[in-house]
Amino acid sequence: MRDELLPYQRSQGMRILSTNLYQDENGDEFFVWTREFDNEQQRQAAYADTYNDWWVNEIRPQVAQLIELDSIKVRQLKPLWL
Repeated sequence: MRDELLPYQRSQGMRILSTNLYQDENGDEFFVWTREFDNEQQRQAAYADTYNDWWVNEIRPQVAQLIELDSIKVRQLKPLWL
């Protein structure tokens, strides 16, 4: 899926900075997907273009077989400059 999703999301205006899989001290695995947008307007437009009917009907069911959808946590982070 990675080979399909990354190019698709990039084509919809998302800048993907990194995708990483981590394991914590309990052995639980976490996938971290970092994306960057110029501003909130660009983020909203990219989300609207990306998460369309095709995504909901075709891709989301495949994703649901790979991960627990209830475990997804989306965070909007702002860099802190010291």
